Amino acid sequence: MGKKALRTLEVECLFKPSATSLSLLRANNGNAPFHPFGSITIKSFKDTYFDRNQVLEKRGIWVRQRNGEWQAKCSRGGEQTNLRFEEFTGTDMVKEFVRKHIWTPDQTNFGSAPIAEFRTERTEVHVDKGFIIAIDETDFGHMVGEVELLEEVSWDADLWVVDDKMRLMGLEIDEFMSRHGWAFPDEKAVGKVAAYLEWKKAEDAEAELAVEEK
Repeated sequence: MGKKALRTLEVECLFKPSATSLSLLRANNGNAPFHPFGSITIKSFKDTYFDRNQVLEKRGIWVRQRNGEWQAKCSRGGEQTNLRFEEFTGTDMVKEFVRKHIWTPDQTNFGSAPIAEFRTERTEVHVDKGFIIAIDETDFGHMVGEVELLEEVSWDADLWVVDDKMRLMGLEIDEFMSRHGWAFPDEKAVGKVAAYLEWKKAEDAEAELAVEEK
């Protein structure tokens, strides 16, 4: 019997790190420290995000290549900075997902075009038996933090099972971040893609103005 296909559920909450919170986090030196506190790792990756006339974005779907590997994330609800996703990895799984939910992906890049491309350096640590804290710094000068919980379910899991699991994961993250509030400043955080699009818009406007002034 073949191995049963799995899909990944992810619940993440964004936060905006400060110099103080980063210092405390790296030393695990806040009031109510993390336990356990794993080794801090650093990795880098290049993301290229794809869309077509904002069709994917409007449906809460992100399709990207991360270091050349195709990935898709589909929103399952949540608030702007406390998000719930299903994740799919690999060309075949992403192609099937796009075919099922959007359009026939026979063309190059599943019928979409690049909308954002940037590199990220991620500092990551696993804490408190299952939580992942990541600090992302992009090559266009944006920094954002994420708290993540991941869980795998069978490919054919009922929607109510998926929704209930993600609801409970969201409550776990809320309680976790409240308990360790010293690590997560209460300021509005902006995701990397949204920040990139705003940065690119400003860059293009500046370039256009420079041309007009010549």
